[in-house]
Amino acid sequence: TGTSTLTGALSGSSAVFSGFTTSATGFGINYIPGATVTMIELANAPGYGIYYREATPDYIEFKHNNVVKQSFDGSGNVTMVGDLTVSGTVTAAGGTMTADTTFNSNIILEGNIYHKDDTNTYFGFNPGTSTDDTIVFTTAGSERMRITDYGSIVVNNTPGTNANWGRIQCGGTITVGNSSGTYIA
Repeated sequence: TGTSTLTGALSGSSAVFSGFTTSATGFGINYIPGATVTMIELANAPGYGIYYREATPDYIEFKHNNVVKQSFDGSGNVTMVGDLTVSGTVTAAGGTMTADTTFNSNIILEGNIYHKDDTNTYFGFNPGTSTDDTIVFTTAGSERMRITDYGSIVVNNTPGTNANWGRIQCGGTITVGNSSGTYIA
Protein backbone atom coordinates (compact mmCIF):
# COMPACT_ATOMS: atom_id res chain seq x y z
CA THR A 1 0.00 0.00 0.00
CA GLY A 2 1.30 3.45 -0.83
CA THR A 3 4.29 4.40 -2.96
CA SER A 4 7.47 2.35 -3.11
CA THR A 5 10.75 3.39 -4.69
CA LEU A 6 13.12 0.71 -5.86
CA THR A 7 16.72 1.28 -6.85
CA GLY A 8 18.46 -1.59 -8.61
CA ALA A 9 17.04 -4.89 -9.80
CA LEU A 10 14.10 -6.78 -8.41
CA SER A 11 14.40 -10.54 -8.42
CA GLY A 12 12.06 -13.27 -7.35
CA SER A 13 9.22 -15.27 -8.79
CA SER A 14 6.65 -12.47 -8.73
CA ALA A 15 5.70 -9.18 -7.15
CA VAL A 16 2.54 -7.08 -7.20
CA PHE A 17 2.62 -3.31 -7.64
CA SER A 18 -0.66 -1.38 -7.85
CA GLY A 19 -2.37 -3.81 -10.18
CA PHE A 20 0.76 -4.92 -12.07
CA THR A 21 2.38 -8.30 -11.68
CA THR A 22 5.98 -8.81 -12.79
CA SER A 23 7.89 -12.02 -13.23
CA ALA A 24 10.81 -13.52 -15.10
CA THR A 25 8.45 -14.14 -18.06
CA GLY A 26 7.19 -10.56 -18.31
CA PHE A 27 4.48 -8.58 -16.63
CA GLY A 28 0.76 -8.96 -16.43
CA ILE A 29 -2.12 -6.64 -15.67
CA ASN A 30 -4.76 -7.68 -13.22
CA TYR A 31 -7.98 -8.38 -15.10
CA ILE A 32 -11.09 -6.51 -13.95
CA PRO A 33 -14.27 -7.77 -15.67
CA GLY A 34 -16.15 -5.08 -17.61
CA ALA A 35 -13.54 -2.41 -16.97
CA THR A 36 -10.89 -0.44 -18.84
CA VAL A 37 -7.55 -1.29 -17.27
CA THR A 38 -4.39 0.79 -17.58
CA MET A 39 -1.55 -1.12 -19.20
CA ILE A 40 0.95 1.74 -19.55
CA GLU A 41 0.25 5.35 -18.59
CA LEU A 42 2.55 8.34 -18.39
CA ALA A 43 3.28 9.01 -14.73
CA ASN A 44 2.92 12.78 -15.01
CA ALA A 45 0.10 12.76 -17.60
CA PRO A 46 -2.93 10.66 -16.64
CA GLY A 47 -5.09 9.76 -19.63
CA TYR A 48 -2.09 9.34 -21.94
CA GLY A 49 -1.19 5.71 -22.50
CA ILE A 50 -2.20 2.21 -23.53
CA TYR A 51 -5.31 0.61 -22.05
CA TYR A 52 -7.14 -2.73 -22.18
CA ARG A 53 -10.94 -2.55 -22.45
CA GLU A 54 -13.09 -5.62 -21.94
CA ALA A 55 -15.85 -5.79 -24.53
CA THR A 56 -17.01 -8.15 -27.26
CA PRO A 57 -14.45 -8.25 -28.80
CA ASP A 58 -11.83 -6.94 -26.37
CA TYR A 59 -9.79 -3.84 -27.25
CA ILE A 60 -6.31 -2.47 -26.79
CA GLU A 61 -6.64 1.32 -26.93
CA PHE A 62 -4.11 4.14 -27.30
CA LYS A 63 -5.40 7.28 -25.64
CA HIS A 64 -4.32 10.91 -25.85
CA ASN A 65 -5.86 13.11 -23.13
CA ASN A 66 -8.35 10.30 -22.36
CA VAL A 67 -9.55 10.20 -25.99
CA VAL A 68 -9.07 6.95 -27.93
CA LYS A 69 -6.92 7.71 -30.99
CA GLN A 70 -6.12 4.13 -32.08
CA SER A 71 -7.60 0.81 -31.09
CA PHE A 72 -7.08 -2.84 -31.95
CA ASP A 73 -9.87 -5.28 -31.25
CA GLY A 74 -9.83 -9.03 -30.67
CA SER A 75 -11.18 -9.63 -34.18
CA GLY A 76 -8.15 -7.98 -35.77
CA ASN A 77 -9.82 -4.68 -36.67
CA VAL A 78 -7.84 -1.46 -36.35
CA THR A 79 -9.49 1.93 -35.82
CA MET A 80 -7.52 5.15 -36.18
CA VAL A 81 -8.43 8.79 -35.66
CA GLY A 82 -6.47 11.29 -37.73
CA ASP A 83 -4.02 10.83 -40.58
CA LEU A 84 -2.05 7.70 -41.32
CA THR A 85 1.37 8.19 -42.87
CA VAL A 86 3.04 5.15 -44.37
CA SER A 87 6.55 5.01 -45.75
CA GLY A 88 6.60 1.80 -47.74
CA THR A 89 3.98 -0.51 -49.18
CA VAL A 90 0.44 -1.03 -47.93
CA THR A 91 -0.98 -4.42 -48.84
CA ALA A 92 -4.67 -5.10 -48.36
CA ALA A 93 -6.81 -8.14 -49.12
CA GLY A 94 -10.18 -6.48 -49.64
CA GLY A 95 -11.84 -3.80 -47.62
CA THR A 96 -14.09 -0.79 -47.96
CA MET A 97 -13.42 2.93 -47.81
CA THR A 98 -16.52 4.56 -46.40
CA ALA A 99 -15.75 8.14 -47.42
CA ASP A 100 -14.40 10.02 -50.41
CA THR A 101 -10.69 9.38 -50.78
CA THR A 102 -8.10 11.70 -52.27
CA PHE A 103 -4.82 10.49 -53.73
CA ASN A 104 -2.10 13.07 -54.31
CA SER A 105 -0.21 10.85 -56.70
CA ASN A 106 -0.85 8.05 -59.19
CA ILE A 107 -3.04 5.03 -58.63
CA ILE A 108 -1.44 2.00 -60.25
CA LEU A 109 -3.55 -1.10 -60.73
CA GLU A 110 -4.09 -4.15 -62.86
CA GLY A 111 -7.64 -4.93 -63.80
CA ASN A 112 -10.80 -2.91 -63.56
CA ILE A 113 -12.60 -0.22 -61.60
CA TYR A 114 -16.13 -1.39 -60.78
CA HIS A 115 -19.30 0.51 -59.98
CA LYS A 116 -20.43 -0.16 -56.39
CA ASP A 117 -23.28 -2.70 -56.15
CA ASP A 118 -23.23 -3.10 -59.96
CA THR A 119 -20.22 -5.31 -60.58
CA ASN A 120 -20.98 -5.94 -64.25
CA THR A 121 -20.41 -2.24 -65.01
CA TYR A 122 -16.74 -1.24 -65.07
CA PHE A 123 -13.82 0.08 -67.03
CA GLY A 124 -10.38 -1.36 -67.05
CA PHE A 125 -6.87 -1.28 -68.35
CA ASN A 126 -6.10 -4.98 -68.73
CA PRO A 127 -9.36 -6.84 -68.05
CA GLY A 128 -8.19 -10.31 -68.96
CA THR A 129 -9.00 -10.58 -72.66
CA SER A 130 -7.58 -7.26 -73.82
CA THR A 131 -3.95 -6.33 -74.09
CA ASP A 132 -1.96 -3.70 -72.26
CA ASP A 133 -2.32 -0.17 -73.64
CA THR A 134 -6.07 -0.71 -74.10
CA ILE A 135 -8.95 0.77 -72.12
CA VAL A 136 -12.24 -1.19 -72.12
CA PHE A 137 -15.65 0.10 -70.97
CA THR A 138 -18.29 -2.47 -69.96
CA THR A 139 -21.95 -2.04 -68.98
CA ALA A 140 -24.47 -4.77 -68.09
CA GLY A 141 -21.66 -7.32 -68.45
CA SER A 142 -20.95 -6.55 -72.13
CA GLU A 143 -18.09 -4.58 -73.62
CA ARG A 144 -19.52 -1.38 -75.09
CA MET A 145 -16.42 0.58 -76.04
CA ARG A 146 -12.65 0.32 -76.11
CA ILE A 147 -9.75 2.56 -76.98
CA THR A 148 -7.06 0.39 -78.55
CA ASP A 149 -3.30 0.65 -78.42
CA TYR A 150 -3.50 1.89 -82.05
CA GLY A 151 -5.61 4.87 -80.96
CA SER A 152 -8.83 3.51 -82.47
CA ILE A 153 -12.15 3.96 -80.71
CA VAL A 154 -14.27 0.82 -81.03
CA VAL A 155 -17.97 1.00 -80.11
CA ASN A 156 -20.19 -2.12 -79.97
CA ASN A 157 -17.92 -4.01 -82.35
CA THR A 158 -15.12 -6.57 -82.34
CA PRO A 159 -11.98 -4.46 -82.64
CA GLY A 160 -9.65 -4.72 -85.61
CA THR A 161 -6.27 -6.28 -85.01
CA ASN A 162 -4.06 -3.86 -86.91
CA ALA A 163 -3.51 -0.15 -87.29
CA ASN A 164 -4.96 -0.05 -90.83
CA TRP A 165 -8.54 -0.40 -89.55
CA GLY A 166 -10.54 2.80 -89.21
CA ARG A 167 -9.94 5.17 -86.34
CA ILE A 168 -13.57 4.80 -85.24
CA GLN A 169 -15.16 1.37 -85.63
CA CYS A 170 -18.83 0.95 -84.83
CA GLY A 171 -20.99 -2.15 -84.83
CA GLY A 172 -24.11 -0.10 -85.61
CA THR A 173 -25.15 3.32 -86.90
CA ILE A 174 -23.14 6.41 -86.04
CA THR A 175 -25.42 9.42 -85.82
CA VAL A 176 -23.92 12.89 -85.62
CA GLY A 177 -26.35 15.73 -85.18
CA ASN A 178 -26.99 19.18 -83.81
CA SER A 179 -29.90 20.94 -82.15
CA SER A 180 -31.31 22.23 -85.49
CA GLY A 181 -32.12 18.68 -86.61
CA THR A 182 -29.30 18.24 -89.16
CA TYR A 183 -27.95 14.71 -88.94
CA ILE A 184 -25.41 12.54 -90.72
CA ALA A 185 -26.10 8.82 -90.37
